[in-house]
Parts: sequence; structure tokens; C-alpha cells
Amino acid sequence: MTAAPGLGGPRRSSDLEKRAAASRRVATVVSCCVLASSILACSHEDAAPPALQGTGGNNTTATGSGGGPSTSSGGASSPGGPSGGSSGGATAAATPGSGGGSASPGSSTGGGGGGSPATGGANAGGANAGGANAGGANAGGSSASGGRSPGGSGGNTSSSGGGSAGSSGNGAGPPPSGGARAGADPLTGLGGTATRPLLTAAQAAQFSIANCLAETGALGSLKADPWDPSAGVSLPASTSYTVGPGAKYATVQAAVDAAVTAGGSTRIYIQLASGVYPEQVCVGATAPPITLYGTDADASQTVIQHADFQGGIATMGSNACGGTDANMQAATLVALGAGFEAKNLTVQNSVTTAQIGTNTKSQAVSLAISADRVALVNVRVLSHQDTLYLATPSGTVSRVYARDSYFAGDVDFIFGGATAVFDHCTITFLSDRGKTSGYALSPSTDSRNPYGFLVVNSTFGADAATPAGGVSLGRPWDQSCTDTATYVATCVPSGKYPNGQATVMQSTIGPAYSPTAPWAAAATTKRGYSSTPWACVAGGTCPANRLYEYNDTQGP
Repeated sequence: MTAAPGLGGPRRSSDLEKRAAASRRVATVVSCCVLASSILACSHEDAAPPALQGTGGNNTTATGSGGGPSTSSGGASSPGGPSGGSSGGATAAATPGSGGGSASPGSSTGGGGGGSPATGGANAGGANAGGANAGGANAGGSSASGGRSPGGSGGNTSSSGGGSAGSSGNGAGPPPSGGARAGADPLTGLGGTATRPLLTAAQAAQFSIANCLAETGALGSLKADPWDPSAGVSLPASTSYTVGPGAKYATVQAAVDAAVTAGGSTRIYIQLASGVYPEQVCVGATAPPITLYGTDADASQTVIQHADFQGGIATMGSNACGGTDANMQAATLVALGAGFEAKNLTVQNSVTTAQIGTNTKSQAVSLAISADRVALVNVRVLSHQDTLYLATPSGTVSRVYARDSYFAGDVDFIFGGATAVFDHCTITFLSDRGKTSGYALSPSTDSRNPYGFLVVNSTFGADAATPAGGVSLGRPWDQSCTDTATYVATCVPSGKYPNGQATVMQSTIGPAYSPTAPWAAAATTKRGYSSTPWACVAGGTCPANRLYEYNDTQGP
């Protein structure tokens, strides 16, 4: 029997607050300042480190605290039903931002490098001022039904990383606001460098949380629908939809099915007792607004868990909400119902490298969402490749808001075309499959949509075994475009093509992430990264990428 991955042990809110405060204090001690091409020694005791923001020219790179969570091995969950939090789950991993040991190493190899624009090559606006990105596209062929290139041989290990959900980030406050909504075209007049472009303050104001979540519907005819989920997810004093030993429902799916049968537009609250629930869960498109929540504020104590991957769907199970999308078919939890909420729980795809073997379709989604007005608060989402899938029906805008939550993986582990805000979250790279490089964000934002992923007041970390500088903040996912030639000849001329958008703002970026070239070549097409338009193929021009930063702090 394969042991269940590490799921985290007791972590009370007061403990989290102390650790978060400690991390913020550490961030005030700066030992070095990295300038554009040289390193100068400096010391700023008890002073906030300089932050990354554009001024219209080159900008300094800040330093600050980094580090990732420690992990520990866990016990196996009881098959057939939920097990108690103390006997079925594993021990605590670690709080965001702290150091610690890594999970046991896996056997997977990393992906290969891909192409990038030639330094000084011609582009639509003149010579390309940027250098080639040191990152690259991932090795492997594209997967069926909308999947992306596998992250190399092997799959997920049984140790899925830990980390408590909870407040993180550098506490810089809300992002600049008051700016008009951003346009869909790539921005010009950026600061920073060609390989690490930085927004100016005026540009950053366009990417406020309010602007990101202000509209919904079909692109080209969006409707105003201001949505402010920052107050979090409210819970009732009691509910008749209870799940767990001796409760009304034995499985999460049974409670969801009952809620769907009840129907209506009134929110239904489904309460999960602490324990491990080994099942795939489908919240269909016809579901009423559902809030799924654990009774314990420690999200690691309530776990929905299933082992699956794209190449194993036929034998390991297919999510009933999966349809023809292999990413969703393999997912542990799929939410298609508008207004879905989750709080105080963990969603995990626990497939192991041994289960995947040499199968190249190693993508293993944990949580898949394709719905509007979805909120995640104090949630942990664990896997390795393709952990969190944020989809949206073609040509539409679907919105997701995540706060005080934890996401772990190694290849494109937050991906998709939805508009999503990550507010005070922790995003952690795992090296326990033997990888030393990978990609956190992989947006496939429609070129007509100005808003993809906004990560604000959050922390990008890694486990302690991850070497410095090899991980990318992200890369665009050129969904369904095959290769660079097809992207230029067919996708771009259509006027509605993927050009992933992401903004990382007022966040702490750990030392595992590249300080000079944090964005990599696209998944699927392998088109090189460039902050300006450039001649990516003979006789054709690739548009500039839409991947930005503002006021971030780079860890030592």
C-alpha cells in the first residue's frame, strides 16, 4: 500500500500569526542589494528593503527574506471513508516563509530548455532590447484534451509538500488603486529590464484587485459586476449538510449531490468533520451556490484526497465533472458551479512517481475550477504538475479569489485562462521529484482579456533542497497553438489567441527564483519570452508577453 503524502499536522491560528510576524521581521534585514549587473554590499538593519518598481528605466533588484516550508512524512489514510485527523493525516509541514528540510527526493528528471528570442533581433518596433531568457519550455509532447507538455519523466511523489494555509506575504498593504482598467494590449514604457520588466506606479494602479474583479461575461461585451470577496467566507452557526463519521452524509460527494437535488439560489453550506476523504468530488454547473468547509481552522486536518493523473484515468478513475478535458478528468475536486466557496480544508492529488511510471501524461490536477465568483480562503492545494487549474469557457471571463491559502507543485502548478487574484497566499516550489527548476504560474489568458493572474502581498517560496535561481515565476501557456509557427500564422491573426497575463505585486520572492529572468518561454508552443514584440519566426512577429512585477522583494 502506498503511504499517503504529508498532509500537515496541527497548526493553530495564533501559531501562524507568530510565524508570519517573524517572517516579516526577517524581511527587514537586508544583507545585499543586487543592481542591474553588479552586486554592492550594504546593510539596512531594521529598515524595509528596497522594492521592485518601474520608473521608466532600469531598476534595482531588492533583497529580502526567503525560504520555504519544511516537510515531514505522513501516514496512510484509511480506505473507504474519512479517518480522524490525528490518525489519518500526516504531521505538520511548515509555515510559509520558514526554512526547514525538504521532502524525500523523487526520481523524476527535469524538463529541457526551450528557445528564446535572440538578443538584438528585429521586431515590429525595432531592435529587441532584451536578452534571451535563461528559462525555457518544458520537454515532452503536448497532452490530449487540452493538456500541456509533461514536466519530464516520472510523476508525483508520495510526499506532496506541506505548509499551512494562512496569512503570508510582505504585508505591504493593498496594491495601488484608482487607476483606470487596463487595456488588453501588452504594456509599453515599462521599467526594470527587458527580461524582468517592472510596472510604474501608474501602470500598477490599473491592476488593483477591484479592477481585476470588476467585470464578467463574454469578451467583447463584458458587463459591470463589481465583486468584493475580500471580507472572506462567512460560515453559519450550523447546517444540516454534515459529512463525516456519524454525520448525515458519509462522503463529500453524497452531500454535494443532495445540495444539487435541493437546487435553488440560496447558498448551501456543507460541513466536513476533520479527517481524510479519499474520493473525487464533482460540483456540477447546475449546483446552487455551495460553501464547502472544514470544522477545524487548521486546513491540514480536513483533506479531500485522490490519486490520479492524465495517463491513468482509465484505471484510476475519472471525475464526473471532467467532460472531455483530461486535466479535469484527473482532478480530485472539480467546481463548475457559480459562487462555489471553500474554506479550512486541503485538496490533494496524491499520485506517486511509482504509479505514473514512464507514462508521459503525468499531469495531476488537484483542484479544477471553471466558474465565476469562486472564493478560496484558508485552503491548501497540493500536487506537483498542474496542481491548480483555473479554467474559463472560451471567450469568457470567470473570476476566482484566493486568500490566506497555500499552493504547492513544481511544473505549471497554477495554470489556466481564468481571471484570478491570490491575496496573502503562499506559492511553494517542491523539489522532491528531483527537479531543480520549474514554473509556478502558467496563465493562458485570452489576448482580449487584460486580467489574468494577480498575485499580491504573497510569498513565492521553495523547499530547502531547491537550489538558488533555477525556478521561474512562470511562463504563458499557449493553449491549443501547437508550436511557434502555428501561433504566429494561425492563432494571433484570429484576434482571440492565448497570451498569458500575470502580475506579481508587493510580494516576497525567495532565492529559488531567478532574480534576473523570472519569466520563461511558453508552454506548448515554446515561443521565447520577450517583453517587446519580436521576430520569433521568419516573416512573423510574436506579440510581447504580458508578465509583470511591481514593488516585489527578492529574497537573499
